[in-house]
Amino acid sequence: MSGPTESQSRVLVALHRMSRTLTELSNDAAAQQAATGKRPERSWYEYFHHYAIDREALTEAAHAAAIPKTWTDHVRGRGVRGLAWVPGKRLPAPEPIDWDRVLGDLDTDIRRLQELAGLAADYQVHPSAGSARLSTAVDIHLRIMRARTTGIANVLGLTSDQGHEIWGADQDWIHVAASHVADLTVIDRDARARELVRVDTTTYTTQNNTLHGAGISLTRTPALPDLDTLIPAITAALAPARRATTVTDLDIRTSSTAIEIATDLHTSRGEVLDVTGEPDRWESGSEQASGPTGPAGNGAER
Repeated sequence: MSGPTESQSRVLVALHRMSRTLTELSNDAAAQQAATGKRPERSWYEYFHHYAIDREALTEAAHAAAIPKTWTDHVRGRGVRGLAWVPGKRLPAPEPIDWDRVLGDLDTDIRRLQELAGLAADYQVHPSAGSARLSTAVDIHLRIMRARTTGIANVLGLTSDQGHEIWGADQDWIHVAASHVADLTVIDRDARARELVRVDTTTYTTQNNTLHGAGISLTRTPALPDLDTLIPAITAALAPARRATTVTDLDIRTSSTAIEIATDLHTSRGEVLDVTGEPDRWESGSEQASGPTGPAGNGAER
C-alpha cells in the first residue's frame, strides 16, 4: 500500500477537517471565557459533543474499511495542532491490515443485510395483522445496514467481480434472502424480526452520516446488488408459496476466496490521488468547510 486511494483520501480529509474544527471551537470558547469570564452557552457544549461523536464514528468507519490507524492518527493529530493536510502529503508507513477482521466484519453485516432483505420482502408477500410497525422497523434497519455496507465497500474499493466471488451474483442474493424466511411461520418470522430490530443501529447511523459528509456514496456500489431491484425480485421468489429452501455453498465460501480478495486489495493500491469535489458537511461557526484540499489560512505548515 503506497498511498491512500481517492475514497480513502476523502475520509482522511474529513477527519482532518473535523479535528481542526474541534480545536478551533475549543480555542474560541477559551478566548471568550478569558475576555468575559463567562463559560460557553449550553448549546456550545452540545455542538462540540456531537461533533466529537461524529469524528469518532468516522474514525471507526475508516478502520472498518481498512484505512490504517497510523494514517487516521496522523491526520487527526495535524488537525488538532492546526496544521494543514491535503491528499498528496506524505503519510506514515501503514501498519499491516487485518484482512480477516475487515472482510469478516463486512461479511457478518452482509449476512444480516440478506436476512433483513428476506424479511422485508416476506412482509410484502405475507402481511399479518398488527405487523405494520414491525415491517416498518425491518425496513428502517435494512436501509441503515444497506447504506453502511455500501459505504464500507466503496471505501474498500471492492469491484463487481470481487463482490460476486464473495457473496454471489444477484440471483444468489435472492436465493439466500428468500431461504431465510421460506420455512418460517408468520409467528416465527415476526419473532425473528423482533430480534433483529432490537439491535442498536445508532453507531451505524452516525457512521453513515459522516461517510456521506466525506463524499462517500451510500446508495450504489458495484460490489452489492441494487436494493431497489433486489427486494422486488425476492418478493417475486416468495410469492408462489413458502417452500423449503436451503443455503448451500453460498453461505459458506471457501476461505481462499477471501484471501485472494484481500491480496488484490492490498496490492492494488495506487499512488496518492487528488480529491475533487467538496463534501457537503462539516461546517463550523461562520467558517464553511473548504473542501478536500483542507481548510486554509489557519495554521501554517511546519
